[in-house]
Amino acid sequence: MMQSPLSVPAATRPPQELIAGTYVRNAWYVAAWSDDIGDGALVHRTIMDEPIVLYRKADGSVAAIGDRCPHRFAPLSMGKIVGGDRIQCPYHGLEFDGSGACVRNPHGTKNIPPRARVKSYPVTEKHKAVWIWMGAAPA
Repeated sequence: MMQSPLSVPAATRPPQELIAGTYVRNAWYVAAWSDDIGDGALVHRTIMDEPIVLYRKADGSVAAIGDRCPHRFAPLSMGKIVGGDRIQCPYHGLEFDGSGACVRNPHGTKNIPPRARVKSYPVTEKHKAVWIWMGAAPA
């Protein structure tokens, strides 16, 4: 069973798990203020040299996924929210859900290749801030 990153305090992890390159990866960072992510808004951030798009889903929760479509690397933050929970790429219209999976291909046979996905990041809202976990998912 996978543990939530919140349930494993960073202070109890070995130092080699915490640092990756020049950044402390396995820690929570403020990605935005809660008020910055309104309904229908796509908010671009670059955190630890990774382009990320944050958005509010129909249920009010926030999702964070990589801000580059795997097809032609168009910024997803230039697209739009469709169906309440998906981001539509501005280039060819591929749609990605909050887990980073491509869930709709509007072209041709409508086949979705298994590698058509972007990285997703755990997020939580506390104290009027949106926090993002940039590290590895706990085992």
